[in-house]
Amino acid sequence: MASRRVVIVALGLAIAVVAAGGCTQREGPANEALPTTTLAPRTTTSGSATASTLAGRTPGQIRDSLTSAVSARNFCAFAAALDDAVPDVTDGQAVISTYEALDAAVHAAEGFRPTTLADAWTVVMAGVDGGVAAAKRVGGDLNDPALQAPFTGGEFEAAMTLVESWSDSNCSTG
Repeated sequence: MASRRVVIVALGLAIAVVAAGGCTQREGPANEALPTTTLAPRTTTSGSATASTLAGRTPGQIRDSLTSAVSARNFCAFAAALDDAVPDVTDGQAVISTYEALDAAVHAAEGFRPTTLADAWTVVMAGVDGGVAAAKRVGGDLNDPALQAPFTGGEFEAAMTLVESWSDSNCSTG
């Protein structure tokens, strides 16, 4: 049984789907091309994480993981890369750079996202668009409510629940 992982974590982005393995044949190839990371899995909570609760990756590492998954057109690998897209949350510019990379990747994933997620993905893209704009306005301050707002609405959370459910059903975790 899948646990609810739609949370606000570091980026404020509630894309905390677990996907470390391959997708079904219909949805794409196995996740062999996804770079490995030495970072421990992220801790998820049902509430907001503060900027000091998660260690981060460099914007370049995050961008590389997202680019690899997009290039492979593998939604399961993409979901895993999104889950691991947490920068140094004390570095406002790293937060902004990460949001920009996420925005580009989420829009690119529109070309290979599962058909059953069409409506949900539209909401996800709009949320990330709002997150990029807010991150720039507040200098990447994750504790600013303006940066949290695009991800805390019921519509975004419902969309992410659908993405998570799809991932739990179609992506292996080992």
